[in-house]
Amino acid sequence: MRRLAALLLAVTATPASAFVPEGGLWWNPAENGRGLTLEVQDNVLIVTGYLFRADGAPLWVNSAGPLVYTYNSQGALQTVVYTGQLNTFSGGQCLGCPYRAPVSQPGAAGPVRIDFRTETEANLTWGGQTIPIERFSAIGDRTARMQGEWQAVIDFRTRGNTSEWPFRDYPYFGDVLLIDGIDRTRNPPQFLGCRPEDTETRCNSIARRDHDVAGYFNAGTRETLIVVKDIPGTFSSSATYFAYFVNAGIDQFDGVMSIFREGGNPERGPFYPVRGFRSASKTYAQTGVGPASADDGKALAGPAVGLSQRLAAADGLLPPGLTLDEAQARTGLDIRALAAELPQVLAGMKARAEDVAKAP
Repeated sequence: MRRLAALLLAVTATPASAFVPEGGLWWNPAENGRGLTLEVQDNVLIVTGYLFRADGAPLWVNSAGPLVYTYNSQGALQTVVYTGQLNTFSGGQCLGCPYRAPVSQPGAAGPVRIDFRTETEANLTWGGQTIPIERFSAIGDRTARMQGEWQAVIDFRTRGNTSEWPFRDYPYFGDVLLIDGIDRTRNPPQFLGCRPEDTETRCNSIARRDHDVAGYFNAGTRETLIVVKDIPGTFSSSATYFAYFVNAGIDQFDGVMSIFREGGNPERGPFYPVRGFRSASKTYAQTGVGPASADDGKALAGPAVGLSQRLAAADGLLPPGLTLDEAQARTGLDIRALAAELPQVLAGMKARAEDVAKAP
């Protein structure tokens, strides 16, 4: 393992704007019985593979080294690649036996290359073959995977001559999304939830009425749309929504967010960079400690106020953010394709909100 330690020490840091592949079990679902464990620490990827020799004998391999990031002329991430040699081992400790150090055969299994497309999808080249691989999920399909609690950080960045913007010294704001259900009556299916009243409770009827959440996975682009009601509508005003356009893995997502009014077009922007992280499991979202779907007795003292209203209250203007072209160039997301399903997502949210209002 001295070789591995040397590789760890020789690696430089990951660029801050790059996504990080998720550590865990990876596999090709069409090739059950063999796979990889990927461990990611800083800018180091450690690969451990379990597979078989031509005669059927089990074989495990190992490789470690730096991830290499490349960017285009606009500073947008283009590729995340790992290349290395597969080491094999023999003569080590058997199950239940006294320890015996294995003998390493550096590079004996040949070269390996992993081209990461997203945090949880990649192409693996080894043994003269290139196959798609993905992070193994025991949660279910891409819609079901979104269930759980997510915490997001939004960068209301300044651009150009915006020195008077009152939030320039602290442009970061957070959001909490609790996704606890799926509506499979819609095509494509939608995941459902709320922005909870606080981080220690789950979705109650107030949160589902005033700050409900819905979204879907676009199988064509393999990207995800998440919609949050930021300010509920009234008889005299329409609702305000956040639209998150993201690449979503099992434990993280990254992309951009825009703010729009009901009947408006979120593609007009401006767009703000966002990163989200899973902070609790599906089981917590559905059955964790705290109130379930019943009211907790707290009524709102006045009209619900969202983050968008608080941001605009200082000078009446939202931060300038990114244009649609800038957002797509920065993230590689097909925002128009994701937004095409937005009317169906909003229709589902409206129908469910009406059901909540009718409930005794």
